[in-house]
Amino acid sequence: MARHHFVPQFLLRRWATNGKFVSYYFEISATRVIENPKAIVASACQIENLNTFFGVPASQRDFPETQYLTPRVDTPAAAALQVMLANGVRALSAEQRIDWARLLVSFAVRTPETLREMGPNETTRAFDFVEAAAKGPPDERKVTAIIQHRGF
Repeated sequence: MARHHFVPQFLLRRWATNGKFVSYYFEISATRVIENPKAIVASACQIENLNTFFGVPASQRDFPETQYLTPRVDTPAAAALQVMLANGVRALSAEQRIDWARLLVSFAVRTPETLREMGPNETTRAFDFVEAAAKGPPDERKVTAIIQHRGF
């Protein structure tokens, strides 16, 4: 099973010394906050199959992580962060500003809480849209699916 980060590793590394940092989490059964003074960046802020497509061929299961979040969001944002730290925000190119904005916007949809809540609903809406679109010429069902898909 793949483990996907909901906080990119390049951000976590900024808080670490030799790949380790102090992390905190709420333990429900203990009803208290637990401190882990030796958390490892590579295994922090991740959940098994967080960004996994189910019901698709194995080669496509990690598509959201391997083909979108890592190459199109996290890697370009990491480069933008390096520029900001070295030379300030004004040194960012227009493309790097977009890369950083894309990272910030991604946080709204990559948290476990958001994915838990919207995942099944959005998946159902996407399937409804695809099913209606596959039925052929525009009719009431197709128009309704498109409107629902767009959130109108």
